[in-house]
Amino acid sequence: MTRITRGAVALLTMALVACSDDPAAPSPAISVTSSANAATVAAGGTANLTITVARTGGFTGAIALTAEGLPAGVTAAFNPASVPSTAASSTLTLTGAAGAAAATKAITIKATGTGVTAKTATVNLTVTAAGGS
Repeated sequence: MTRITRGAVALLTMALVACSDDPAAPSPAISVTSSANAATVAAGGTANLTITVARTGGFTGAIALTAEGLPAGVTAAFNPASVPSTAASSTLTLTGAAGAAAATKAITIKATGTGVTAKTATVNLTVTAAGGS
């Protein structure tokens, strides 16, 4: 029978503590914001917004951006579409097709990164018909 001494128990306890995750350490996370919470794009025109991302809790990866819920006749393009770890923003260009109908809709800007919870920002988008009506 092997006998465990107090010293061996103390060493084993220290080893287990050293290998455990620190519960006080912040979890990796991201956030996303828009330079404006509302935008207007005319049919046949464009509107630009700056989309800013932040990394916390030790997250250093790229953050991909997408736009969801666009009205018919409107497209979205991000430059860059994936914000590298060395950057913190992207330009969103919203383009209204020449025949886009007038509409107002909340669109969602979605930021995703590997190993972190996706985050969103909302922009209220107004599309005006050609000629400003």
